[in-house]
Amino acid sequence: MELTEQIRRKVVSDILKGKYSLGDKLPAEREMAQLTGTSRITVRRAYAQLERAGIITRNQNTGTCVSSTFKGNHEEIDQIAIIATLRDPFASDFIEEVNRTCYENDILNVLSIADMSSNCDQAELAADLASKGVRNIIVWGYDRNFDFSIFERLRILGINLVFFDRILPRAPYADFVGLDNSAAIRVLFEKALSYSREQIIFIDIKGLSVDSNDERKAEFFALCEEHNIQPELMHIGYLSKPSLQFAMRLLALEKAAIICVNDSVAMAIKNYVKGPSKVYSIDGTQEAVQAGILSYAQPMKEMAAAAVECLKKQQKLGEKWRASEFRFKGELLGQ
Repeated sequence: MELTEQIRRKVVSDILKGKYSLGDKLPAEREMAQLTGTSRITVRRAYAQLERAGIITRNQNTGTCVSSTFKGNHEEIDQIAIIATLRDPFASDFIEEVNRTCYENDILNVLSIADMSSNCDQAELAADLASKGVRNIIVWGYDRNFDFSIFERLRILGINLVFFDRILPRAPYADFVGLDNSAAIRVLFEKALSYSREQIIFIDIKGLSVDSNDERKAEFFALCEEHNIQPELMHIGYLSKPSLQFAMRLLALEKAAIICVNDSVAMAIKNYVKGPSKVYSIDGTQEAVQAGILSYAQPMKEMAAAAVECLKKQQKLGEKWRASEFRFKGELLGQ
């Protein structure tokens, strides 16, 4: 590897590892030359490449610094990486739609990565992808326990980022595409209310910190207060069967309207709901609808297209780009 590239990669690696943040000062040419055992001319050449890429700035007064603004990568998009988990049926549907959208847009390669061991792994996967040349990444986060600083550092390096569905970045380095969760819960609540005012239950997932789930739960509680209804909340483990105590409580229900945070939860509890009680949910998966669940479908095709379009805008706008949220309404499926 030529010396110029070695220095360039060292700076990129140091940023990814968190040694340097937005606006931090880098070693001067002479110091970097001593650190790397190269010449000042070689360092100057590497710094010039990094400056052209928007990763660093050079100024006579302030010296050489990591860029203090988030610039997108301007190269034509020919590859998109998706970081998600295939264990969740909804994520699988999402990956399929993004693949279809990319094909329609002549984007040659879509790299899908399924990993659910930890969010730290997901963030590190993003960094690993960036180090291998991927410049456009869509993140379907497992839960909120990310090392978000990694994504900020990726943005410093010009990586275009979109967060999808579950986790809101709440930061200026990525767009967000997701469901209008308040609208979805309102539709389900109206259906549930017309069926049973006596008992309306919300079932959430325990042990996860997921923004979309929190939004749905918050809207449920707000609607209960609005309609003067005592809210009931139950929890179930992620992708797990109900405990005996949980199952017995469901079996004892007489005429309840049960709103589940998503279809995975609805499918997990469906067989324990007997008699006239009804189950409502969000996602609109074919499996849930066929099981007799009233499910609010997320418009996957439109949302996948929006995620890809966000990456395109980041690529085109560069320093003028500003992070935004894009919310979509869906439709109720089932009888």
